[in-house]
Amino acid sequence: MRSYHFSCGDSAQGPLGLCARVAANSKQDALRKLRRALSDSTGAAGEINVAVASRKIEYIEFYVSPHNIRLADIDED
Repeated sequence: MRSYHFSCGDSAQGPLGLCARVAANSKQDALRKLRRALSDSTGAAGEINVAVASRKIEYIEFYVSPHNIRLADIDED
């Protein structure tokens, strides 16, 4: 089994970034596992809720599109 690192977006260049390291037998297997993990962790619209301690902020949600993550997003294996 190998370890694959995904880099999707870049918070140094824009407002959001996502990275993940996935243990898998192949790049395709790593992509499948990451997509499944994100799909299982999001709501119906791909949202991920962020817990907020301030009562002045109603909510914060991030939206992800697991199906838009590609093999090309693997930057290290």
